[in-house]
Amino acid sequence: MIHLFKRILFKPVYNRWDSLVNRLRKNEKIIHELQNRLRTQEQITEYLIESPIFNQAQNVGFNGQIQRKQIFKGLMNTFPIQSIVETGTWVGNTAGYMVIETGIPVNTVEVNPHIYRLARKRLENYANIFIYQGNSPEFLHRLAETEIADLFTFFYLDAHWGTTLPLKDEITLICNAWKRYIIMIDDFQVPGDDGYRYDSYYNYGPLSLSTFGDLFSKYNLIPFYPAAPSAEETGSKAGCVVLFMEKDVKTAESCNSLVKYHRTEAH
Repeated sequence: MIHLFKRILFKPVYNRWDSLVNRLRKNEKIIHELQNRLRTQEQITEYLIESPIFNQAQNVGFNGQIQRKQIFKGLMNTFPIQSIVETGTWVGNTAGYMVIETGIPVNTVEVNPHIYRLARKRLENYANIFIYQGNSPEFLHRLAETEIADLFTFFYLDAHWGTTLPLKDEITLICNAWKRYIIMIDDFQVPGDDGYRYDSYYNYGPLSLSTFGDLFSKYNLIPFYPAAPSAEETGSKAGCVVLFMEKDVKTAESCNSLVKYHRTEAH
């Protein structure tokens, strides 16, 4: 009886509290999105003033990370990659770097229409870079219906930003449609090296093996991480993971810039 009385007495209070918490959460999300938009506009303005046309430089592409570039070069020299696909063009620095480094056509997508137009302008002199505007899962679905799905493709997944995390859909589409592929994910936690930066998302968790390990296992994807410690990295020091199909693991182990993940290692 007392318990019932408490429920009746305090129910309106609990309801108001839940409503307040939900509103605060919603407002927090809105504020976060507004902050991201403002930061984006500031960065667009900066690029329009200081770098309206793409120019190759040591600190341009792959977040200005020298060790990351070594991983990319090692993969290109080791595997017969025929196609490159990027999700998250941003202003086009990594797309420009990859096409100059390899000569391989790059298909890339950017969800933000303002940044998309900036990237197109900056990369307009590169005929073998194909830039699309839209969300990455729809973009990959369209590509999967072309001959590109038959090519050995290197994927660079970097479309996650703000409150958007399309990685699960991206990986699922790739693994179901492409015959052979290598996947690199930016901003991913590197086990045992907290010096590498990684992203974490509200309602999703960190970009880490603990969050995506089951998905990797579902498609028999074998994760490799940077061999170089974060202390030797430059630029933004973002972590990454490189995912291989089982048939490519033995070859991948010959890449000195990468190390295979073992479950016995400490997180």
